[in-house]
Amino acid sequence: IELIAGLAPKMPPGFLLGAGTVLDAATALKVIDAGAQFIVSPVFRREVIEACHSRDVAVTPGCFTPTEILDAWDAGADIVKVFPATALGPGYIKDVRAPLPQVRMMPTGGVTRDNAGEWIAAGAVAIGVGTTVFYWPTMPGFWRKDVWWVEETAREGMGVMIALALLFVADVDAVL
Repeated sequence: IELIAGLAPKMPPGFLLGAGTVLDAATALKVIDAGAQFIVSPVFRREVIEACHSRDVAVTPGCFTPTEILDAWDAGADIVKVFPATALGPGYIKDVRAPLPQVRMMPTGGVTRDNAGEWIAAGAVAIGVGTTVFYWPTMPGFWRKDVWWVEETAREGMGVMIALALLFVADVDAVL
C-alpha cells in the first residue's frame, strides 16, 4: 500500500497504476485511497467488486470455471481474469466465449512472450503477465522505486501488446 501511495503521484499522465492480489473489500478501499486506479484479484469476491465500483475503479476478479466467470461478470466485473490459465491454454478462452460472447476475459498465468498472440486471437481482451515476462527482483529500478523501466521492458518483453504505460503491482502486502 505504501509503494502505491509513493508511486501514484509520480506517474505520468495516462499511466495506470493498479493493485493485485486484493482479496477483500477493506484492502481494495485502502489501495484505491493510496492511488490504485484498477484492482486485480486471484479470486471472485462480490464485495470487492462492490467496493471498487463504489469508488468508480475497475476491477478484475479471478475465476476458473464458466460458472465463476459468468457470476463475476453478472456481479459487475469490468474484465474477468481467467486464473490460473497455465493449465487451460488459449482454446479455453475461445470455448468459453462461444456461449458467453459478452464476457470480457483476460488470461493470467501461462501467458508468455511466445503465446501472447494466441490468447488474443482466441478472444481475450487483454493478457495478464507476470514473472514469465517481468521478474521484478531482476529489474534494477524496482528496488529504487524508479518505475520508468516498465515501458522499455514491456517493449522488449511483449512488443506493442503491452508497450502502453501500465504498471501492475503484484501482491500489495509482499512488495516491500
